[in-house]
Amino acid sequence: MIKDIIWVGLGGMLGSIARYLINIGFIHNNWPIPWPTFLINLSGSFLIGGLMAFSVKNPQYWRLFLVTGFCGGYTTFSSFSFENLKLWQDGHPQIALVYVLASLIGGIFCVAFGFLVTQKLLG
Repeated sequence: MIKDIIWVGLGGMLGSIARYLINIGFIHNNWPIPWPTFLINLSGSFLIGGLMAFSVKNPQYWRLFLVTGFCGGYTTFSSFSFENLKLWQDGHPQIALVYVLASLIGGIFCVAFGFLVTQKLLG
């Protein structure tokens, strides 16, 4: 169990560093679209697809390090994308659609609500 936690932690650290480096690479651009996040989400989704295929025929620690750790630190959007693919493949396209819409709408609402609550608490 401790070894599993270490694999996830090391992968998460590297994924977070990769995300940070991509973000600072775009810091001097003044585009209206948040390109770093967009690129991270899409590349993370591509990575998790390839890494899930890779991890099927490899030891568990590769999945913990690369999928749970690296992709988890790099972007949670990749996990969200993979979960929706699984729902679709498992014959639940309606649940996948509800999950996508609820996550996007709920996420935007929760960000706005958290922002407002914190503003009120801080005065």
